Amino acid sequence: TTEGLEKSISYLNKAIANDPRYALAYAALADSYHLLPELSNVSVGEAFPKARTAALKALEIDDAVGEAHSALANIKEDYDWDWKGAEVEYRRAIELSPGDEVAHASYSNLLLELGRFPEALAEAKIAQSLDPLSVFANDNLAAMLYYAGEFDQAIEQGRKTLELDPRSNQAHRHLAEVYTQRRMYAEAVSELKAAMDLSPGNLEALAELGRSGER
Repeated sequence: TTEGLEKSISYLNKAIANDPRYALAYAALADSYHLLPELSNVSVGEAFPKARTAALKALEIDDAVGEAHSALANIKEDYDWDWKGAEVEYRRAIELSPGDEVAHASYSNLLLELGRFPEALAEAKIAQSLDPLSVFANDNLAAMLYYAGEFDQAIEQGRKTLELDPRSNQAHRHLAEVYTQRRMYAEAVSELKAAMDLSPGNLEALAELGRSGER
């Protein structure tokens, strides 16, 4: 949620103030800034440069931190549109931290954007298997199933994710996308309203609510 992200950024800045050489804190700060525009009205132009700065600082401190390579890959993918560079960073992140479900899940999104659908779904499944209780990995798998056209599985996976965390803004939004595709418009609107309640500044959910509500 927006509130959760704001708290995370505050705590991470305190951690960095206590230990300015804490590479993992910079990597996590980069991830938080990267997610901020999706769940709030903070612009990409404001948040993503901060994410890049934090990711580069983490790598300056310790180039062997897989989470930092993954954080930089996010920016190369979503801000620079440097998909080749992003893939290099994701693969390096996975090489350094093969058990990091976030790196596998994030890499699956890049593969999806590159049209490599079987690889994207495979990476999403790896991420979920590495941490079956990870809300991020479970939600990401639901999204990959949706894009693969496996709508019934996507609905099942989306509901499973919300059982793990009913306050997952993204899980509500991704489940709504599947409901819309299935023409289950009332259910879609309900999920999107839940997402908006959790993060009132979520412009993506607001736009999707308008689209589903028109049906």
